[in-house]
Amino acid sequence: MGQFRVDSSYKPGIYFAVSLIALLCNAAVAVYMGINIWKKHRSPYGPELYSDLKSYQEVKALAETRATL
Repeated sequence: MGQFRVDSSYKPGIYFAVSLIALLCNAAVAVYMGINIWKKHRSPYGPELYSDLKSYQEVKALAETRATL
């Protein structure tokens, strides 16, 4: 059997850009969570943090109807 060789394109700029985008997204989520905790006086370790959102309530209702089947 022959050996297969795959050439990779090592471009540090692309890796840096993807890493920076990921870091900024994570920072945005952390800020959103912090604002949500501060405004609604919720504990991130206690009850659900986003229980007042419409999408959360829809998923919870769907899960409850599936559990009763």
